[in-house]
Amino acid sequence: MGAITDDTLAVSIGTSAAIRSIVDHPLIDEKGRVYCYPLIPNKKWIIGGPINNGGVIFRWLRDRIFDDLKEKNLDIDLYDYLTGLAGDVPAGANGLIFLPYLEGERAPIWDANARGSFFGLNESHSRKEMTRAVLEGIIYNIYSVMLSMREVTGNIDNIMATGGFARSELWCQMMADIFEANVKVPEAFESGTLAAVILAKISLGEAEDLSEVKKHIGAVKTYAPNPDSFPRYRELMDIFISVTRNLSDDFQSISDYQRKYQNL
Repeated sequence: MGAITDDTLAVSIGTSAAIRSIVDHPLIDEKGRVYCYPLIPNKKWIIGGPINNGGVIFRWLRDRIFDDLKEKNLDIDLYDYLTGLAGDVPAGANGLIFLPYLEGERAPIWDANARGSFFGLNESHSRKEMTRAVLEGIIYNIYSVMLSMREVTGNIDNIMATGGFARSELWCQMMADIFEANVKVPEAFESGTLAAVILAKISLGEAEDLSEVKKHIGAVKTYAPNPDSFPRYRELMDIFISVTRNLSDDFQSISDYQRKYQNL
């Protein structure tokens, strides 16, 4: 997707998600939160983290929380309808946080027993806030991986994004606001396939280096962060990380309970 320098992040959210950056030498996270592996031997490495809970969480929201919508035969795609609901709610979902660990989680917590939850739920919250909180929670989790990466790589200034989520202007704006950085979305969505072609061309001597990819990604749309959202997201991000850490032992307990009784 054109994220070929160490000051640029590549973020992809499909069913799952990943956040990565290219570096010129191996960088190891002593805390074991992110990985590092060779991309071009002795020349370029990838540092980053895989995430279980991407678009699959949005699908869960549609199918489980809004399962009644299928019967209404709406004249709009259900995902578009849900993002429309989320867009009616201010940044921070009126103080509702969603931990998106429905599938356990890899980076940065590496805990197969992690479970999802709404935190801060009160009687003023509706399905609109829940929808916004779910979308924000996915980005909070990706942002937490970025914080781990930043400890190892230093500051990262730019974000290139792709995947199904990148087609949602609301979600891209959320990412720009939470990361407090420009989010750039290239026209070419098949980034994995394109990367494979470029690496093959480099191996065959038909391309000199990774800059070849920039000839093929097409126009780039930029989402600028909204400073009005920064204070809200900074406060909620601290709470998101704190709640995740504090629930570590309880994740084990509730997952043990589920394994014991859920299939009865």
